[in-house]
Amino acid sequence: MDHPEVSPESSKKMTDASPIPKKKTYQCIKCQMTFETEREIQIHVANHMIGEPAQLQEEGINHECKLCNQMFDSPAKLLCHLIEHSFEGMGGTFKCPVCFTVFVQANKLQQHIFAVHGQEDKIYDCSQCPQKFFFQTELQNHTLSQHAQ
Repeated sequence: MDHPEVSPESSKKMTDASPIPKKKTYQCIKCQMTFETEREIQIHVANHMIGEPAQLQEEGINHECKLCNQMFDSPAKLLCHLIEHSFEGMGGTFKCPVCFTVFVQANKLQQHIFAVHGQEDKIYDCSQCPQKFFFQTELQNHTLSQHAQ
């Protein structure tokens, strides 16, 4: 049996030629920092939440839905509200825009998106900055709050 020899150079070439899968990333909706693991973003988000109500009252920070002017005390609550806007008139179901899994509560869809999908899965690009979003209503709210004259 005659087997061809594999030299380090030829095996290196095969390694270089193989496609490298894109790493999934997770983005904080409050500060836009990105993380490589779900655990890292969970710890990061928990740090945002520690003392958040007191900070919000002291600093007067509010998160406004520019589509209906409703105010929220956290970006996570605003996002959940924007998800509800996305599915108005859809019979009380919320479909994941990435994998099409259906949920009966907006907050369950929000939890699913944070747990399963990363930054690269966002489908709506802002034309005025590098930010991307899962929902068109998020993009609309972002545009009105960040780029309106």
